[in-house]
Amino acid sequence: SKNDGTAVLTVNTSTVGATLIGALTVGVNDTGHDVTFYGATSGKKMLWDESDDTLSVAGSMFCSGKNGDYNTVFGYNAGASMDANSDNNTFIGVSVSSGSMSTAENNVGVGFEALKDLTSGDQNTAVGRRAGENITSGENNVLIGDGAGDAMTDTNNVVAVGRNAGGSIDHVDASHQTLIGHLAGA
Repeated sequence: SKNDGTAVLTVNTSTVGATLIGALTVGVNDTGHDVTFYGATSGKKMLWDESDDTLSVAGSMFCSGKNGDYNTVFGYNAGASMDANSDNNTFIGVSVSSGSMSTAENNVGVGFEALKDLTSGDQNTAVGRRAGENITSGENNVLIGDGAGDAMTDTNNVVAVGRNAGGSIDHVDASHQTLIGHLAGA
C-alpha cells in the first residue's frame, strides 16, 4: 500500500481475485477501449462500447441517489438537489426532480423534467415529458402525459391523463380534480 496517490493492485493467485485500491483508468482521453463486466449468469454483463460511446446492461440495473433513503435515481441531473430527508422516491430521466428537495417522499417522476421543481410534495406520480414540472409542495397527484399538470405548484389530489391535461390548474383551490383527455382542463 502506498500513500503517494499511486494505485495499488493486489492479485491473489490462490483465489483468482484482484483488489484495486485507487483510481482505474482504461485507455486515454479520445482513445477508449471496450470494457466488460460479466455477471454470474450466462449472458448477463455490463459493457462500455467505445465505438458507440454507450454503456449497456444485459440484466438488472440499480442506481441510487446520494441522499435520503431508498431513492432510485437515474438520469442526467435527476434528483440533483435531493436532501437527506427525502426518501422512497423514484426519478428516471433528464432533470427529473432537479429542484431543491426538502423532505419530499414517495414520489415517482419519469420523463424529461417531470416533477422538475419538486421541493416538499409527497405521493406524486408524474409520467411524461414535463409532467408536473412546476409542482413544489403539491401532494397525492397522478399526472400522465406530455405536459400533464405542468402549471400546478401546490395543488393536491388531481388526476390528469392526456397531453397537457390539467394545464391551467395552478393553485390550491383547484385541488380534487379528475381530467382525462388531450387538453382537458387546459
